[in-house]
Amino acid sequence: TQWRRGGINKMAKRLARSLLLMYEDYATVASETLKRTRRRPVKSTLSMLAMLGVAFAWKRRPDHASFTSEVVEFSNEISMCSEKTRSKRAQELLKHLILLETRGGLRCLNIGPVAVMVERRPTVSCFQYCSSHVQEPWWSLHKRTVDVGVCGRWLMLRSNMTCFDVCDDT
Repeated sequence: TQWRRGGINKMAKRLARSLLLMYEDYATVASETLKRTRRRPVKSTLSMLAMLGVAFAWKRRPDHASFTSEVVEFSNEISMCSEKTRSKRAQELLKHLILLETRGGLRCLNIGPVAVMVERRPTVSCFQYCSSHVQEPWWSLHKRTVDVGVCGRWLMLRSNMTCFDVCDDT
């Protein structure tokens, strides 16, 4: 019982002291930030806008499900066009993406406010999958990149599907 009384009092004092120190630190940071904002308002505004832009992009970062739904949506749209007017390049791209998706060959990497859809290489064995020495290095990521997503949009897919209803042959 003596330990409980003494231990709880010590813990409460430590907690109160750490909360007080944290409050003082945040108060100091807030006052210094206000002083700098008054000194250089344009720089502060631009910094705040940049941070808000990154936060917005981070919040609206697309995911694997949104990529799949866009591929399905574009596939439905291209199937509505006649065979003669379809772009062969867009049609082959969609076939390739659907094939990768059905085989589980796509992986979504979240890199900050950007999402990168990468093609997975088929693995031969469990050792090859688990060993970092056999896997492809990170610097070869650009060779396996299928698409890049920012602010809820998949950029390469949309740019490749802009003129899907115009035949390439003409």
